[in-house]
Amino acid sequence: MDSYSVGVRVDSDSVGVRVDSDSVGSPSEVRSWPGNARAVDTTFRSPVPIGLVPVSTDQISTDLIFADLARTAPSCADGKLARLIGHGPQLSTMSASAEGASDERSSGQRASPGGAVAASLGLGIAGLLTGLLVGLLGLSMLSVVVAVEPNTALTSAVSVTAQGVGLVVVVALYLLHRQKSWSYLRVRWPSLRDLLWTVATTIGLFAALAALLVIVQQLGLSPTEHSVAEAGQQNPEILLPLIPLSVLITGPAEELLYRGVIQTRLRESFGTVAAVALASVVFAVVHAPAYGLGAGLGPDLLTTLVILFILGAFLGAAYEYTGNLVVPAVAHGLYNAVVFGTQYATATGVI
Repeated sequence: MDSYSVGVRVDSDSVGVRVDSDSVGSPSEVRSWPGNARAVDTTFRSPVPIGLVPVSTDQISTDLIFADLARTAPSCADGKLARLIGHGPQLSTMSASAEGASDERSSGQRASPGGAVAASLGLGIAGLLTGLLVGLLGLSMLSVVVAVEPNTALTSAVSVTAQGVGLVVVVALYLLHRQKSWSYLRVRWPSLRDLLWTVATTIGLFAALAALLVIVQQLGLSPTEHSVAEAGQQNPEILLPLIPLSVLITGPAEELLYRGVIQTRLRESFGTVAAVALASVVFAVVHAPAYGLGAGLGPDLLTTLVILFILGAFLGAAYEYTGNLVVPAVAHGLYNAVVFGTQYATATGVI
């Protein structure tokens, strides 16, 4: 058998997992994350050929890195690697946090689950309120220059842009508060694989929506409409600027907060599946006011929230699978753009 060495290696601004073999001349670098963790190496024997280990994590602690390795390489040497890696969270030398993390995380302990949920919900509400506040501020500033009338293309564009800016402000303040860089969100220039997954995710969103609407119809339910869609039926021109702004602002800004920050925050305390689910709950709940929460939490609104939850989970899963926030950000933007474009075409009688 060949002898392999698996370890976590740290540079000044990144954590890397590498696999070395005495039968291979150079190490195989798997993937790197921003962060700051102690290097840990161990050697084991395995009949499994050397190769890239598919590791995916958005966390900057070696306990989660090792947990991912345990799931992706369970068969090595009768589970020796999996057992070794699975014990990673118990070893203080294997745990650390990114960029000036707290004492709790540097000791290998995860954040409180209850605190993570509360913080995530608070971030979602903060994003909503900040977006509304910046939107009102933007419209007020605009009224100084030109006459502002409600439900016009101009006010629609200003409101959406300002709301996107508000979301980004919340993200920036969160990163500043936790002393993390933007790389914490796993944003990188998309590869061809990322682009293909972006297309697949966009198509998947519409396929999921179509299937959900069929199910909803069979159950005799009717989802509520977004307030913008209702306003667009009276004045279709307000929908036009939302088509490009969905891709340029809304999709990226919302994904920065809901997947990049909130889902990442939740994964520090929960597993990947739970983090995706909880982030999707926050995503759906925060969108409730735009879908008629003022009229009460009836069956139609609950149906809408379930649909939003599933679509949000789809985006969250794409984020975790690809490890690149650009994928759900662009897919989200394209989805919204097509929806607004279809609503405009319907309101104007094109279709």
